[in-house]
Amino acid sequence: MTFETALEISSQRGWLARVAPSFRDAVLAVSRVKYFDSGDYVYHVGDTSDGLWCLASGVLGIEVAAGEFHPELRMIRHTGTWYGETAIITGANRVVALRAMQRCTMLHLPQHKLEAILASNPSYWQWIALLAAEHSLLAMQVAEDLMMRDTRQRIAMILLRLSGFVDADGGQTSPIIASQQEIGRICNISRGVLNKVLKDFENSGLIRSTYCQIDLLAPEGLLQFASV
Repeated sequence: MTFETALEISSQRGWLARVAPSFRDAVLAVSRVKYFDSGDYVYHVGDTSDGLWCLASGVLGIEVAAGEFHPELRMIRHTGTWYGETAIITGANRVVALRAMQRCTMLHLPQHKLEAILASNPSYWQWIALLAAEHSLLAMQVAEDLMMRDTRQRIAMILLRLSGFVDADGGQTSPIIASQQEIGRICNISRGVLNKVLKDFENSGLIRSTYCQIDLLAPEGLLQFASV
């Protein structure tokens, strides 16, 4: 992916498409493209903040560490999504990790460049607050998904969430790149239970499941099933 294409995608989809044009232009003017192979980490839990990151292409895994436990995959995110505002707001180290689930193109806004933009116009902080609010809303939605009592409906809704279909920029799906063991942990069920439900969904024509990847073939049908 070229630098120009990465800028275009980052400005037309996701958080940056919802900010003031002057702030968007300032961000894009000083951002740079970086590439990560599958399995690479953009940053780890505990790292110091180095600015904001946007996914221009590929699939990212969000890993979270509960207490002293080892970080585990908790969410999958897709094109146009930005990360890193929490450490900027709090001044603390990273509380989540970003792992490339496949080759990714990332747009990087360095910390010192962002600080200069914010210092030039303090009202721009509202856009950092917007990004934080969007991530807080996502966390609440995921928590609500996990509260669904029916296991099959819970799996259906989480698949929709992981694919991006019910995201803030929802309406289209991206491949879910993760192992069944990882998805089972996200859904808080065993791999065996997940495998059975996935086979039922596949036999119904709702999904296609291959090694470490799930494609949603009929997301509207899956959403209808989850909403009954």
